[in-house]
Amino acid sequence: MGLKFSLNIFLSKLRAIYALRVKPVDYDQLISCKSLVGLLKILKERKFYFEALRNIPDNLEALDISEVERALEFRFLDILENIAKYDRLLGGIFSNYISSYIDVKFMFIFFDSILKAKRGGKLLYAGSGRNIVFKNSKLKKLPEAKDFKEFFEIVSGAGYKNLFRDLDLSKEYFFIQNFFQKKLYEDLYDKLLTGICKIKRGRSRKELFSVFSCYLELRSFVFSVRAKKMNDRSLDFLPSFKNFEQKIISKLGELNLESEYFELLNSSYLASQIKEIKYNYLEQLPEKFLLLKCKKNMHFSLDPAVVVLSFIFLLRIEIQNIVKIIEGIRYGLLQNKIKEVLVL
Repeated sequence: MGLKFSLNIFLSKLRAIYALRVKPVDYDQLISCKSLVGLLKILKERKFYFEALRNIPDNLEALDISEVERALEFRFLDILENIAKYDRLLGGIFSNYISSYIDVKFMFIFFDSILKAKRGGKLLYAGSGRNIVFKNSKLKKLPEAKDFKEFFEIVSGAGYKNLFRDLDLSKEYFFIQNFFQKKLYEDLYDKLLTGICKIKRGRSRKELFSVFSCYLELRSFVFSVRAKKMNDRSLDFLPSFKNFEQKIISKLGELNLESEYFELLNSSYLASQIKEIKYNYLEQLPEKFLLLKCKKNMHFSLDPAVVVLSFIFLLRIEIQNIVKIIEGIRYGLLQNKIKEVLVL
């Protein structure tokens, strides 16, 4: 009885935060801001974002856009940490995924800093006014890494050795960066799908597994189309996953023409899933698919695990939208052009 009561309180808190989300009319208000200072003022008036942005100065001269974006990202990570504390109520379904997600985000901060230093920049770790605390304590030495050799020695010693055993550090930075991203991306979503498989309610488990396997196939489809169109070598780093049958991903490497990609998509099981989705840019397709599924689950699902996971991804999409608005205003884009890139 006590466990169920605690879980209901937790879910009520999540739904209360969700009720404060940025709605379409709110996006219009944010997009219409004439300056970043005005945008920041509106965001600070929202209780959810005030916590993240209260230490950001209000004057334009002292405003660091990267600091604002990093603060929003850290706000998302803080929410994930709070969810992880309650995950035991769900049987520890998502704690492994959440811990890994947080560590991966921090790992990218240090990786990108070393990459910039290698390209002539300054070795700098930006923390956005807060301490970076890894969930995996063996990663806490990453700030000491001065090059990729030291970086990957620390990462491998923290349980990622098998992921990077085939990494050749003598290769160019393009290869190292894409290999690093591919392996962490695969590992992260494999952990998510493993968590989903632990959900006890069969119908909910099947629904979520279907949603995220479709989402990953759509992301890989977009990745392949863009790489092929740009004649980009990143196509060599197409992700693959071990937890589900990759009906689309397994065939992408065989295609050459862009029209062949869309023929494959339109003749696949995904066609019925995306036929009602309207998008301005191909990159929006997987995110809009996920947005619609998670919104439906947030409103109608009675399964706590489904509600929690839907909340996580809806919040992630919202913060990504806000970052896009920040960038749009920063570069003086027209309001309609900013709105076109949002996932709504």
